[in-house]
Amino acid sequence: MDVEKVIKAIDRNFEEHPESDICSAELHAQAGRQRPHAAFYLGRGQDIRKYTENAIDSGRAKQLEEYDIVRLHEELSAMANPPSFLNPIRASFGLGVGPGTLAASFGCHLDPETSYCPSTHITLDELLEKGVPDIENSGLFPIMLEKIGLIRNNVPASVKIGFPDMQGPFNIAHMVLGNDVFLYPIDRAEDFSRGMEIITDFFLEAHRILFAHIGKERLTEYKPHLYHIAECSVNLISGEMYREYVLPHDLRIMDEWGCVGIHTCSGPHVFYGTIRNLPEIIATEAGYIGCAIAGWTDVDAAIREIGKRPIILNIGQELPEGREEEFLRKDMERLAANPRILLGHTGMHWKKKDEFLMIELHRKMNDYYRELIKR
Repeated sequence: MDVEKVIKAIDRNFEEHPESDICSAELHAQAGRQRPHAAFYLGRGQDIRKYTENAIDSGRAKQLEEYDIVRLHEELSAMANPPSFLNPIRASFGLGVGPGTLAASFGCHLDPETSYCPSTHITLDELLEKGVPDIENSGLFPIMLEKIGLIRNNVPASVKIGFPDMQGPFNIAHMVLGNDVFLYPIDRAEDFSRGMEIITDFFLEAHRILFAHIGKERLTEYKPHLYHIAECSVNLISGEMYREYVLPHDLRIMDEWGCVGIHTCSGPHVFYGTIRNLPEIIATEAGYIGCAIAGWTDVDAAIREIGKRPIILNIGQELPEGREEEFLRKDMERLAANPRILLGHTGMHWKKKDEFLMIELHRKMNDYYRELIKR
């Protein structure tokens, strides 16, 4: 492969599609500067398919195997593809296999048939006995570190390397310990707190190791990607339990990093619990999600709560059928008024047959945003 030729194609892609440059949009949001393009995501629900035991394609199964130069070239070439449906694009390699990535270091088996979620767990006693894993030699870390080295040796630094899905202490605890994680705070509160300390030690050290191997010049300047905690499983516990058993570990992480971006997974009590108790939040989330298990955070309420603080608001919304344009227009107006907003929308009712409609709507909203900022 002619790597230099591919890099030029990637650069040309961004020149021809500035409206899809998500990295530029993120840096504008971080600085509080109005951006020239909305750079928003517009997606659809997945078509229902019947999966069989053999439905996992070889490309996905290979994610748990050694990384090689052929796969590197395949990933790099894909970055030169034009944006799909005018959606955001970035020149960056990914690591890991999604939410289960870090859980593998504790000996949990990741099942490719369930998008690499853990299919096995350990007990709290096993966690306390084993302590923090030998991170660089555990789970997926040997593969990820090998991939980092291969990228650094073969691809220019203009192409970044992203962190894997790091999740957060309580999410990792849920994956590692299974659903018993909801009983341990009641039955074994002191032991559970010790277990959370071990997981937080692991989380912070894993972050340090990845940061050192990737190198600052290969990492994005957008801080919420670098300093990020996902709180999905906090939606399954009360706000009181969060404050007692999870918040102390979030505070410890924030103290080390100096800031933190939060993935709330839509939950209002997660939104308020984090934004009111973590003083250095730099990003959070809100938006209508129809089937959110703990409800969803109203966008205008979130904007009022943030007030004048320099907090980026990721608005992620499902578009109600028949009201798609109404929702999109309102969010474009919010973005024009507040540059610290990033946008992502999904029409859960849309299918493959609606993709032309999606592209036309995307174009229409791009034009509408540009009209708004000229006024």
